[in-house]
Formats: sequence, C-alpha cells, structure tokens
Amino acid sequence: MAPGASSLIPCGALAWYYGGMGADEWILHNWFELLSSVGVVGGLWYTGVSVHSGAKAQRIANLLTLTANHRELWSAFYSNRTVR
Repeated sequence: MAPGASSLIPCGALAWYYGGMGADEWILHNWFELLSSVGVVGGLWYTGVSVHSGAKAQRIANLLTLTANHRELWSAFYSNRTVR
C-alpha cells in the first residue's frame, strides 16, 4: 500500500469517485450499460404514462355511459304515467 493511502477505499463501483477513474472515463467504459438503463427507465415511464392516460379515458367513457343510461331511465319514468 502506498504511503498515505487508506484501506477504506472501495474497490467496487464507487472507486472512480475516490480518484481511481474520472466520470468521463467511467461513462466511456460503461456507455452501453448506461444507455440500457436509461432505455429501461424511459420505457417504464412511458408505459406508466400510457396506462394512466388509458385509465383516465376509460373513466370518462364510463361516466358518459352512466349519464346516458341515467337520462334514459328518467325519461322513461317521466313519460310513463303508470310507473308513478
């Protein structure tokens, strides 16, 4: 061990932070993993937004159907005097 070096420096993924490798060098060596991770996170985000949008559209369609059925029932009730 070099004089002044600490035995607490990790040898794993954070070694570049302690002076072993610069951020630009780390990106150069791990660009594919970084790009893959960004792609997976972006895909999950897009899926979540799509599901949320689809659920919102379905709620609106259900509300419109419910309103139409409600209007039909009350129209039948008011037009048929024997029901009252």
